[in-house]
Parts: sequence; C-alpha cells; structure tokens
Amino acid sequence: MLFLLITIRILSIYYEKIIDRKAAKFEDGMLNLSKLNDSLENYQKSIAELQTKSEPTVEEKVFKKDTKEIPKQRLLTYIRNELMPIAIEDIAYIYVENSISYVVRKDGKRYTANDSLDQIYASLDPKVFFRANRQTIVAIYAIDKIIKYGNSTFKIEMQPVSEIDIVIGKNKVTVFKKWLDL
Repeated sequence: MLFLLITIRILSIYYEKIIDRKAAKFEDGMLNLSKLNDSLENYQKSIAELQTKSEPTVEEKVFKKDTKEIPKQRLLTYIRNELMPIAIEDIAYIYVENSISYVVRKDGKRYTANDSLDQIYASLDPKVFFRANRQTIVAIYAIDKIIKYGNSTFKIEMQPVSEIDIVIGKNKVTVFKKWLDL
C-alpha cells in the first residue's frame, strides 16, 4: 500500500512538471499574441494619422518624376447592372468565392468586382492592404483581432465580421508580422 502511494505521488509530481512546462509555453504564446495585437493597434493608428495629414494633390503626384505609381483612390464594383465606385478607405476586405471577387465595405455591404484578386491587390496601397491568402485581401483598419490558429498560423477576425475564415498560413506569418512593423 505504501509502495503504491509513493508511486502515485512520484507520477503526480512528474505530470505536474509537464503541465507547468506546457502552461509556461502557453503563456509565452499569449504574450506574443498580445504584442502582435498591440502592434496592430499602433499600426492602425499610424495609418489613420497618415491619412488625416494633408496629402499632395493628384496633379502634384502626376508631375513628380520620382513618383512610381499613384495608388487608386476608388475601386469600381457592380450592383446588378450598375457600376459603383467605392472609396479605398471604405473597403474592409476583399475575397474570392467561386471565382467571383467580392468587395466588403466597412458598413458590411458586399459588392462584386470584375477584376481578379491579383489585379485588385496590385492597385492598392501595400501599407494599408495585406494579401492574407489566395482568397483574401484585408485592410489594416478593419482587423479586429489576431488569434493563434494551430501551430504557426493566425486567424484574423474582421470588423465587420467576415463570412469566411481568414487564415494566414505559416509561410506568410513572418511577412504579416513585418507588415505590422513588429
């Protein structure tokens, strides 16, 4: 009986140490995620400040020799047969479903676009928009939370809530962190 009690006590100490190590690893992961979310908030604030500062006019940008290309100010979308321009700053995210590109505004309204995701992304400002995966482009100011999803992937929660899961794969996590200026 005494031998059994000692054996159980030794096993319980062993498993407590394993659980403590896993808890410490989990806490480290949570700290990294909180740093990532803090960095996201700081980046969103800096983008908002940049947008509120006075920008040169379109004519000034066109006549500058060192300007490569002016990012689009509007994206043309469709509602039924009507052509509708959407301001770039109103876009929350863009995604593809069944080979149709959908543009979702901050207010949750969804529109279709004729261009592919590659064409749309090429015309957007890379400081504000990120290509999360093959199906999705997200805007920095529409990201609500970043959640660890699996071993080395992230899931992004958007505002407004997206109809699809936006997951950043492990091969893009480092690029995403750099985009957030970590």
